[in-house]
Amino acid sequence: MEAKLCYIGHGLMENRSGLLVDARLTRVSGHAERLAALDMIQALADRPVAITLGADKGYDAADFVEELRTMNVRPHVAQNTNGRRSTRGLTGLAMGGDRTKLFEEGYLYYAVVPASLST
Repeated sequence: MEAKLCYIGHGLMENRSGLLVDARLTRVSGHAERLAALDMIQALADRPVAITLGADKGYDAADFVEELRTMNVRPHVAQNTNGRRSTRGLTGLAMGGDRTKLFEEGYLYYAVVPASLST
């Protein structure tokens, strides 16, 4: 019997310090990552000044970008270069390797530390 992915973890990281400010676990679907991102950023977006959200090319979808804009969030989404881009004409930012590593370390901390405390 083969294993099938049923749940996926999502995290929202503060860019300057690298702290995870929100994390979610959702059922896998074609839009689970974008829906979780919108849900996590919604509580933080209720501010008079726009905030910025950076995302990788998996979030390059016109409906996602438009929803962020209605929430007063400036999206910086890396453009998908395989021809499927739906946010043409927008400037995207790539996440640097140091930020990607920092984000993964946050996940590792939350996965390993609780497991080690329970033993």
